[in-house]
Amino acid sequence: MRKIGILTFWGVPNYGAFAQAYALNKLLKNNYNKYEVKHLAYLHQRHQDLYFKKNRPRVSSVKCLVSPYFYKECLKYCVNPKRSYPGFEQDWNSIDHIELSDEKTLENSYFDVIVTGSDAIWEYSIPEFGDDIHLIGNKLNCNKLVSYAASFGDMNPDDTFKPFIKNGLDSYDDISVRDENSKTIVMSLLGKDCAKLVLDPTLVYDFKSDKDIPKSKYENYILVYGNDFPKELIDSVVGYAKDKGLTVIGAGIAPDWCDIRLTDIGPKAWIGMFRDAEFVVTCTFHGLMFSINFEKKIVFNQVAYVKNRSTTLLQELGLYDLYKSGTNLDSALNFDWNYEEINKRLFEMRKESLAFIRGIGGNE
Repeated sequence: MRKIGILTFWGVPNYGAFAQAYALNKLLKNNYNKYEVKHLAYLHQRHQDLYFKKNRPRVSSVKCLVSPYFYKECLKYCVNPKRSYPGFEQDWNSIDHIELSDEKTLENSYFDVIVTGSDAIWEYSIPEFGDDIHLIGNKLNCNKLVSYAASFGDMNPDDTFKPFIKNGLDSYDDISVRDENSKTIVMSLLGKDCAKLVLDPTLVYDFKSDKDIPKSKYENYILVYGNDFPKELIDSVVGYAKDKGLTVIGAGIAPDWCDIRLTDIGPKAWIGMFRDAEFVVTCTFHGLMFSINFEKKIVFNQVAYVKNRSTTLLQELGLYDLYKSGTNLDSALNFDWNYEEINKRLFEMRKESLAFIRGIGGNE
């Protein structure tokens, strides 16, 4: 059986990273039933340490040596020197994957097709991600190399790009990205307009029909995802909830002004929270994706870090003007959320994205 491997930010406790991995795996399985489709469970060691490595308890003063708390922390570290994320672990294992212990194992593993993506896997401005050369196509052992909805995130065309980035891009048979900024960067590095624009897989996959996404146990709530909101907006949301008898629930990234904070919620349950919310308050890319997916009114604080990723989609869907100079609660709730028209535009974009996906494996 031929094999498709998917390389992305694997196994990180990040809701958007899980959602895009889950969606792309499902989309490829649905379109390539004669292939074995698996994620490559590899993550650069530095990126892995960022999330999973515990700091060893250290003696900072003489008081530590007589403190029961210090010895309790030492015992916990000895029993398990790594952080764990039980809310994520079960859901990670629900995605078909191959465990790859290190970069040499990755480089020696052959696949007929390797797909890199999605997410901001090419954002080399963040040192903690480890400048992973593989995510952009270097030293991968495959017959065909494709990217799906990859992104350079917060990087811009006038940034400095290390040589391995262009070398990796040169290795691709086909490149697709999820935003115009990333398309421009590819063109500036390769000297040709060769990257196609596609939707993030979370907007292509049908989450509404997925029976593994649980229904929320909560009712009459405003969903908050993110922690970068101006005080005026926070006060408006809290006041509105009080006037209307709604509960403010923060899921995943849950600021302390929420009534209920679900900080340990699993990623599938997190997705389900969007389905039943009265409306959504978010400042993140995937918070925006799932709000659109479940046809919600969206109070979206488009922070600088997310702007490159979200602008293209907002323009295509006719929502850009709503957020371009900031947002407030009244403007978002009183906006004409014509999801019939929004879904018409999405339908055409989904068709183009699915056409790209159906070309990844060639003829079966």
